[in-house]
Amino acid sequence: QQRYEAIQALYDKHDEVKIGGITSHWLANACMASVQLLENAVSAQTPILVFQAEKDIAVTAAGQNSFCKNLASAGKITCEGGQPDVIRGAYHELFIESDEFRIPVLNKTLQFFEKYSKSTSED
Repeated sequence: QQRYEAIQALYDKHDEVKIGGITSHWLANACMASVQLLENAVSAQTPILVFQAEKDIAVTAAGQNSFCKNLASAGKITCEGGQPDVIRGAYHELFIESDEFRIPVLNKTLQFFEKYSKSTSED
């Protein structure tokens, strides 16, 4: 709640960073992008880390699961760990969730970046 309120206060103070609600145009583009992600997953060449908030009502787990399965079927690259990393009890906004959920997500994200920045810098 505190993090959410801090973001709202920032939006109130600085209109230039304010994010509006969804529009029908945004939603149509998001749906089209989701379809394209599923269809083009076989082309992925970059390591991918997918977090799945268990109690998310904005994004379905089925789409994320399908995406990771499509990656695995291509045989080139998979979601880190082979499937989405499910964050039990968390909701949609993992990076502004309570610290109970946010800190492990941030740590895993930083470890993921470190793992792949080391391998690419040695190549």
